[in-house]
Amino acid sequence: MELMEINEALKILKEQGWNPMVCDTPVPLYTCGVPAGPPKAPGDYDGDYILLPRELVGYEPVFTITVKGTSMEDANLKNGDQVFVKAVKTVEDGEIVVVMLDGEATMKAYYRDENGEAWLVPQNDMYHPMKVSEFTSAHILGVVVGVKKNVPRVSFRAIQQQMRSVKQQNEEKSKPDDSKLRKAIAAIARQMTSNRQWFSVYRILADKEIIPEHDFYALRDKVNELLPDNDYNINPKDLSKLDVDSFSKRLFFWEENDAPVQGKRFYEYLNLANAFKGML
Repeated sequence: MELMEINEALKILKEQGWNPMVCDTPVPLYTCGVPAGPPKAPGDYDGDYILLPRELVGYEPVFTITVKGTSMEDANLKNGDQVFVKAVKTVEDGEIVVVMLDGEATMKAYYRDENGEAWLVPQNDMYHPMKVSEFTSAHILGVVVGVKKNVPRVSFRAIQQQMRSVKQQNEEKSKPDDSKLRKAIAAIARQMTSNRQWFSVYRILADKEIIPEHDFYALRDKVNELLPDNDYNINPKDLSKLDVDSFSKRLFFWEENDAPVQGKRFYEYLNLANAFKGML
């Protein structure tokens, strides 16, 4: 995908209320896990990176590491999740930290009690808090600033089978013959209340690749070919004025807040398009 296409995609997503971020910042990935349980050696960095948005990681050193164990699951950090850890100079109560204790690493919530004692507190009642002073050496590597959930992936083979089935069904559904198309156009024309509503017919014929995209003369010619004695007033130049915003896209993408007509008129066009699609 070219840079211009990426920028256009981001613009569309923002206009639709999404908050897209470009993954442009390399972050070291430690393939070994930091246990959310008893301290264990975290292992070494093997030179791998993942890309994250600059807005997420900021400009402080950040590394990524995998959660192992269940001691932080009540904080919604589950086994297999990847956490983003930022190096910091100070830690606040309640922050989740990755700590080296006597040369071994663990992940816990940080807390300093009324006596000034620092504790590492698991978020699972089956584990017990640890007092930092009980260890010979303790060094906070950083605080957890984000998490990439360990979402199960769908089997690639299962996806292939589904897509193969869908494609086969689509191939079996051939384009409507002229007889069916003629009846559908005559029927939908009787439901129209304005000549501009021919745009709904155009949209479905273009979606089904019966006529070219953005070619309203092709719509007029097709209707005249199938119904030569019709008295429909199809004005290609007038219809082209509707070919903007979501109306310039497939019917699936039509949105009232991004259409050239609003309110009741939008739903008139939408209902006609759906009705005509159903006839075919």
